Amino acid sequence: DAAAIVCVGRREHELVQERHPNQRSIYLPNGVDCARFARGDGAAFRHRHGLAPTDRVVLNVGRVDPQKNQLALVRQLPRWRAAAPGARLVLVGPATGPGYLERVQETARELGVADALTILPGTGPGAQEVVDAYHAADVFALPSLHEPFGIVILEAWAAGAPVVGPTVGGVPGFVRHGTDGLLADPNDDEAFANQVLRLLLDPDRARELAHEARARCRREFSWTHCVEQLVDLYEEVTRARLVRA
Repeated sequence: DAAAIVCVGRREHELVQERHPNQRSIYLPNGVDCARFARGDGAAFRHRHGLAPTDRVVLNVGRVDPQKNQLALVRQLPRWRAAAPGARLVLVGPATGPGYLERVQETARELGVADALTILPGTGPGAQEVVDAYHAADVFALPSLHEPFGIVILEAWAAGAPVVGPTVGGVPGFVRHGTDGLLADPNDDEAFANQVLRLLLDPDRARELAHEARARCRREFSWTHCVEQLVDLYEEVTRARLVRA
């Protein structure tokens, strides 16, 4: 009965087209406030949380939860530190999975990397602290096991942070591997760790990806651009209803 169907994921849109071939549907991704995330103080964030200017910071933003799979990043941390001395993992977001935060912390202790793990569980999505965290990051890593879209990737792009994302859900529908980000199987610790290391060990390549991603974010994922597309759709379906009436 819908006049149109809006899908935030490209794969989601493909499935809707297959199941409802005669129905109007569009792919309209989430947007991001590019201007807000462009303004951050990474040096101040590092100073506040005991991170040295020479530390190589791998950042993850999101609720600390099994779906987000931060445990995989902790397991990969010893490999990063062996290849890139000074590598550190910073997790920003509330703990929502019962007992999961404790598992993350215990695993870090067991692997001998607890001193290289910083967890800020009480930081909300609207805080300037989150923006500053993106600006402090050398790499943004999202190893989610399920991610319908992945708006934190847009936030990282807008802040100029290079991204390693998962090959699941809606992420491969907008991240172009090797052009504006890197992708890896979140269930394969070695493969994911290698992609993170590619960026930690090659800052020039990381800057190239981040530059392309930031420019594309402004072109395609600003709220202004997304709203214009949505308004166009509303006008289209409204005109169609008026004609039928």
